Amino acid sequence: MIDDEDDAHRPLPVVLRPVEDELLSSWLARHAAYYGVTGPFFAKWLMLGTRNLSVLDHRLGLAQVARLSEKLRRDPIALIAMTFTDAPAGSAELISRNRAPQICRPCADRHAREGASGAVPKHWRKAWRVTCPACGAPLSDTNERPDNGETLRDTSPFAHVWKEALAGEAIIERFFHGDSSLDGIVTSSVFTALYLSSS
Repeated sequence: MIDDEDDAHRPLPVVLRPVEDELLSSWLARHAAYYGVTGPFFAKWLMLGTRNLSVLDHRLGLAQVARLSEKLRRDPIALIAMTFTDAPAGSAELISRNRAPQICRPCADRHAREGASGAVPKHWRKAWRVTCPACGAPLSDTNERPDNGETLRDTSPFAHVWKEALAGEAIIERFFHGDSSLDGIVTSSVFTALYLSSS
């Protein structure tokens, strides 16, 4: 139970282990489900100043970090790393703020087997990703039915330009991690990728 006033001043008795690269809002939502409350109720109980957990993925203040660190017994730097607050400049427009546009089905299945069903890693929100950095599998469009089994590699336009899509993903990753020699190439790659994905 987390409705007792005394509990508001103590760390949570059970803290769930995050999956690799898990998004902060996903991790907090899984805690809310574990404790049998809604996400907005959990955010209010944590006194985070917002009832919308997904806001924390893009805007996380020091007071919120301190509160989460205290309640969830997690290092502040690890909490910040679960967000996009330190995302490289220029990447914001390519990071989905709502639901994840793609999913790694093998990882989602593994999360479910490990008791972390519904966990959402940060890379599922990155529009330039076509593969999963955790397991290397091609990502799938979340608009496809889970039983479909098709991945971005199988669907148009990626079926015909998969090698190019992988090269583009690698170039964009390098650019966002500070390789300034790629400035002109990335601009061209981003427009090409956006054109292909809308075809």
